[in-house]
Amino acid sequence: MARFLPFAIVAFHLLVCLQTLCKQQASAALVPPRVVIIVCGVPNAQLLKIRCRSRDNDLGEHALVYGQEYYWEVNIPSNSADYPRYFCSFDSGSKRGILVVYDAMVDPLCKNNDKHECYWFQQAASVGLVPPRVVIIVCAVPNAQLLRIRCLPKDNDLGEHALVYGQEYYWEVNIPNNSTDYPRYFCCFTSGSKKQFLVVYDAKVDPLCKNNGIHECYWFVSEEGFFFSNVGNDYRKIAGWA
Repeated sequence: MARFLPFAIVAFHLLVCLQTLCKQQASAALVPPRVVIIVCGVPNAQLLKIRCRSRDNDLGEHALVYGQEYYWEVNIPSNSADYPRYFCSFDSGSKRGILVVYDAMVDPLCKNNDKHECYWFQQAASVGLVPPRVVIIVCAVPNAQLLRIRCLPKDNDLGEHALVYGQEYYWEVNIPNNSTDYPRYFCCFTSGSKKQFLVVYDAKVDPLCKNNGIHECYWFVSEEGFFFSNVGNDYRKIAGWA
């Protein structure tokens, strides 16, 4: 028996190490998953068609009848500040709408007794607005430089924001139903000694942002200039630095 003692000691230490590793993995668990739930409240005679997606995850189209729901989980790594943004397009007869149903701003509203459930109850009367437009500025200047931006229409200064490589800043433009009054947003961009002043959204830009019922105006800012897209890729150059 004595000759097997070293092996037993090694096995014991291995077991202790495995238990410690399991505890460490448990302590590094994911943030509690967020559950986004769409509940259909339109009349029985109508279907509610929804399509939800983030930048890199299209959940496909789903058709709901009164009382049905569709849901999915949003998993966020521990200590991460990178909250995905999910848009949903809604279609019920002649009424259509688009809504941000989950992002970093919505997340705190979903918490209830340590559960994170984001309920959206869709009624027939609540999808009549023109889909909001989302203007997104993506920073692609080198890591050593900051991209400073300040965007404003006539009556709404969004303040100054500093972005590093890979970060983005976005806001929604809400337009009343049947309105032809599209606000114009200018942005002032500064990166080191480079500057530029650009119209990033107005009545002329609006049609370029539409893609399958979703209106997203992506502006990709790099050392080479300013590039536009309505899908977050396949950019085309609009302007250089002044």
